[in-house]
Amino acid sequence: MKHTYLPNKTKNGLFSKPAILALLLTCGISSLKAQYCTPNYNNGTGAGDYISNVEIVGTTLNNNSGGAPGSPYFTLYPASGSSTANMDMETPYQINVAGGTYNTCHISAWGDWNRNGVFEASEFIGSSPNAGSTTIVNFGNITIPGSTGPGVVRLRFRSSDTPPGPAANEACGNTNSGYGETEDYEITVNPFPACVGTPSPGISIATSTLVCVNTPIDLSLSGVTSGVNLDYQWQSS
Repeated sequence: MKHTYLPNKTKNGLFSKPAILALLLTCGISSLKAQYCTPNYNNGTGAGDYISNVEIVGTTLNNNSGGAPGSPYFTLYPASGSSTANMDMETPYQINVAGGTYNTCHISAWGDWNRNGVFEASEFIGSSPNAGSTTIVNFGNITIPGSTGPGVVRLRFRSSDTPPGPAANEACGNTNSGYGETEDYEITVNPFPACVGTPSPGISIATSTLVCVNTPIDLSLSGVTSGVNLDYQWQSS
């Protein structure tokens, strides 16, 4: 909760110490923001080693670009137009990527799901097949965990001319090659839709109506409501 304090003045017109401290705390709280590392490459994009396209299918993010012109060979794209997206949690989205003009390019990706300013190995999404010679390839799917929560999340894409591409622990610093570039994107995670009505538990179906000791029976549900954040528990009596 953010509090606003009215400065207290002394007789000579100066702010008292408690008032100044309160103002500093108020300003400091509003300026906190995650600080991300800026990766670098020794050789970069000069030989055609860059990312020419990133697309998240079904969203507005479909960014065509040339290579970053110089060190650190890094670009943070604005959260607007074709370089951002609104995405739902627990929903798979296909990613398409393309490399530069060099004939070999593997692109890796991360999502800062916990918003701590670090692309951790556990947040590694994966690596693409060869996307060299500006070939558009299916990277695979990205699914935002339900624990992420609504708000802005940063994604990172790094390229390399050496298979299999940057590893899970190479979101910062050196990759497996000195050639390539890094692109960061900020996307907005949508909140889960509000629940409407009462979920149907469905009808339980058993493979047998006879229960015998040490005889397995398979149970299933029919007509059950499906959706995110729904848990089902079997109970016996």
